[in-house]
Amino acid sequence: MVNSITEVFKTRLTNSLYGTFFVTWFIFHWNFVFSVFALSDDKILQIYGLLKNDYLVQHYFNVNDWYFWFSWVMPFILTYIIIWKLPEWILLKAYGKTEEYEVDKRIIKISQQRRVEQEKAKLEEQTAKKVTAVAKQVVEEKKIKEADPTIGWNDDYERFKKLDFAHKFSKIIESFYKRRAQIIDTNDYNQVDFEIPEDILAYAHSNGIIEIDSGPNKIAVTDKGKFFINKFLEDPEKPVEFPF
Repeated sequence: MVNSITEVFKTRLTNSLYGTFFVTWFIFHWNFVFSVFALSDDKILQIYGLLKNDYLVQHYFNVNDWYFWFSWVMPFILTYIIIWKLPEWILLKAYGKTEEYEVDKRIIKISQQRRVEQEKAKLEEQTAKKVTAVAKQVVEEKKIKEADPTIGWNDDYERFKKLDFAHKFSKIIESFYKRRAQIIDTNDYNQVDFEIPEDILAYAHSNGIIEIDSGPNKIAVTDKGKFFINKFLEDPEKPVEFPF
């Protein structure tokens, strides 16, 4: 029986309707509950001169007292307001506002993402324009070099003279003008008397400054080679080999 009653009270109190009514009823009748459980019969008899039951009926169940009716009607009214009206007046509106804020946040996020995409598109467009401009410039420079190859040769020479072995270019000049264009020249005793170093020979050949005829072991200076020779001889800052 105790378990059954406990389960009934537990079910009622955890139900929102019964639980709300109990709380609101307790607000108006806490004095009654306190008197029932906290005040002893002797204490009530000493103070009021009444038995406990008579005291409770007279003070808390007096139908001629307006507060008796007020204390019983208000819990029903408050329960009705809390369960049915409060959500309609406040909670649903608050939920609606929350959803509106969420929608506004999504709209702002989508708007900002769209701005980012637009900026990316602008950047890609600018990059494409730059690439096109660079490609066009390269084509124009190529046409100019084809019309006047010495323009490109001058840039090649400026890069060439910064190389560590650039001073050895004098060996190519010596070979072409003093050694009958020989790569390797020997004396009467068949001893090597002159030789173009391998590094400058490879550079000059791979960059179109000379042509090599492997049969007679000779070089032939190209137009670009003649341009290099002229620049090298006239260059006041031409690279020279440091004596050690």
